[in-house]
Amino acid sequence: MEAVSGFHNFMADLPESAVYDLRACFKPRSFNDRDVIFHGGDSPDYLYQIVSGSVALCNYSLDGQEIILNKFQPGDWFGDTGIMDGRPRINTAIAFGQTALLALAEADFNSLCEKHPQIQRAFSMMQANHIRLLLNLLVDASLLRLPGRIIRTIQRLLVSLGKQDADGTRFIECSHDELARYVAASRQSTSIQLKKLEKAGIIRSSYGKIYVLDPTALDSNSDRLTSFEPVAALYEDDDHHPVAED
Repeated sequence: MEAVSGFHNFMADLPESAVYDLRACFKPRSFNDRDVIFHGGDSPDYLYQIVSGSVALCNYSLDGQEIILNKFQPGDWFGDTGIMDGRPRINTAIAFGQTALLALAEADFNSLCEKHPQIQRAFSMMQANHIRLLLNLLVDASLLRLPGRIIRTIQRLLVSLGKQDADGTRFIECSHDELARYVAASRQSTSIQLKKLEKAGIIRSSYGKIYVLDPTALDSNSDRLTSFEPVAALYEDDDHHPVAED
């Protein structure tokens, strides 16, 4: 899996003059755990950068099943699609944990793009990243059965949000229920597949965490799923993910 730095942050490599003018337009916003930042169908008035906490982009079936499309971290920007085409939001953004954001109004963004052409190019590069990721997710959803979707999701989360315990084992903080929402399946079906991976000695689940005991086997299984290399956001190098100051 290709790990890409600055995947969701168009400000990462902008010149200081452009960053300074962007910061002058920011409006701080704060949200509690599970607060809705915007609903699908809302007008796209703002673009957001995360200062702390995290934000999940979600969608819902008619019977209320929640599907997590992506979860953004500090430094990431979201809400960009509506800013570009002016059409209503297509997803719902939900805060996970106490979350602080910086909001950039659509009118300010458009004005700054005229003043600093580098912003538009950097923004387009970020959107290209988003399109590449969404195509990955579309292929996974269309071609892979549930076991493959689970393997691919665990690998992607491990690349982006993986942690390491005292003995060096890498893990992700993700419950069976949350993983089920990533792969658009029931918790029961997801748990059955996770038990199979546990039996094979590839993972171990414990108290909202999934430990990857055999990363080589996980990567090998993932590589056999599709003919292209999937992508994931890399968050290990904080220098490539600066969070703008308000």
